[in-house]
Amino acid sequence: MASFGPLGVVRADIGAGQRWLRLSVSETVSGFSLLVFDPRGRLRGQYWGKQAAEQLVITTEAGSSSCATVPGPILEGEWRVEVFGVADSHPLPWSVTVECGTGPAPADTLPPVGAVPWTQGLTSVPVLDRERLARVVRRTRAWYRGDFHAHTRASDGHQSAEALTRQATARGLDFLAVTEHNLLSTGHPAADVLIVPGTEVTSPAGHFNALGIRRWLDWRPQAGDGGCATGPGMTRLMRDTREQCGVVSVNHPLLRPWAWDWPETPLDAIDALEIWNDPTYPPNADVLDATLALWTRLWDDGHRVVALGGSDTHLKPSDRYVPGGPPSVVGDPWTAVLADGLSVSAVVDAVRAGRVCVSRGPVLQVSAAVNGRRWPPGASLTAALAGRPPGRTRVRLAARVRQAPAGASVRWVGNGGALLGGGDVECMWEAGAWRWARAEVRDADGALLAVSNPVSAGDGARRLRVWEDLLAGAP
Repeated sequence: MASFGPLGVVRADIGAGQRWLRLSVSETVSGFSLLVFDPRGRLRGQYWGKQAAEQLVITTEAGSSSCATVPGPILEGEWRVEVFGVADSHPLPWSVTVECGTGPAPADTLPPVGAVPWTQGLTSVPVLDRERLARVVRRTRAWYRGDFHAHTRASDGHQSAEALTRQATARGLDFLAVTEHNLLSTGHPAADVLIVPGTEVTSPAGHFNALGIRRWLDWRPQAGDGGCATGPGMTRLMRDTREQCGVVSVNHPLLRPWAWDWPETPLDAIDALEIWNDPTYPPNADVLDATLALWTRLWDDGHRVVALGGSDTHLKPSDRYVPGGPPSVVGDPWTAVLADGLSVSAVVDAVRAGRVCVSRGPVLQVSAAVNGRRWPPGASLTAALAGRPPGRTRVRLAARVRQAPAGASVRWVGNGGALLGGGDVECMWEAGAWRWARAEVRDADGALLAVSNPVSAGDGARRLRVWEDLLAGAP
């Protein structure tokens, strides 16, 4: 594992009456990032390197302050820039130059914070305004479609937030999670699409999305537990995410070189697993079935970990990973959630409850019924079975598919990956026994097109404690 840590500190004495601060950054260091603190120790700027020359501007106004900064007064005194990257026996060159001025803000190479600033003012670290995050786009309980993994030019994406939002709208998405590497976005362009705040906590041994958070997570390696440079630090960051009522989703868990390699991560610290990451990136196809098998093993052991999909979009719509291949676009795959309205809290709550389906196109509708009452994906039937007469109870599993290509078929998968049948299936489940079942849609060649999260009943043994245990028993 590469050694990630502080590379240095840049200090700049700023005089009174300044209206802007500009950092000119040049680097070829892997994982390069920096944080900017004002004289009162408040985090005012975040930057993720692109192995290029760029400029980060902090001003008094959101319209001219770079994305991932907190606009506000340019205070007199010492400003501190903490610089991070992958340490190497032969350090690569990097430089950070700080300038300031009293006139109009200078040109910038990064998009601005956006038309809708999210921060609630100058605080010790970026905190997102509760009123803005409480926005309710729709109040109807329904299935809403979105993407839980996306990048813009604020980190290593190729599009501005405005361009990405336009693409999401054009593709019919209802919500979009903005998950920059170790950055908490501080604003966004005005949009009809609901924006779910988050960050992709990025370490040398794996990434996880912190979805629905409202406060910056301290990932710095100099934290007492080592932050994103150590296993205990990553576990603490997962717990910090939950304390903010966010959801922890481990991204592309088996995709090298970004696979999850923290062996002591407690499985009970994980809310979700990104089972499907950008299908147009060829290596993802090689690990999809293995990731599904990993997810199956979690459920076999009684861990109700929710499956999510993410485009992990980085490219422009015209770009492709393979010449002549399909474009890499936002919402491929898309994730649908059954939410009690379209708001950040309702979407996050639906994920936590497992009311989720993931798809590259087909619309998959599934339910489980006991004695005429129906439940959606993610539901526990434990109470329904307990209220039945002794013995085994009939559970009816129903699956409907729309917009599937010719030759596609739906099947139900249960404990141990057992095939339970296709379409509508009847099973006999015994009260107290651990049972689960999910639906899959596959094309004529067996490739996955869509998958639901399971319905379940009972409680599993939960003998697997940490990530290392899970991998040890994987096929």
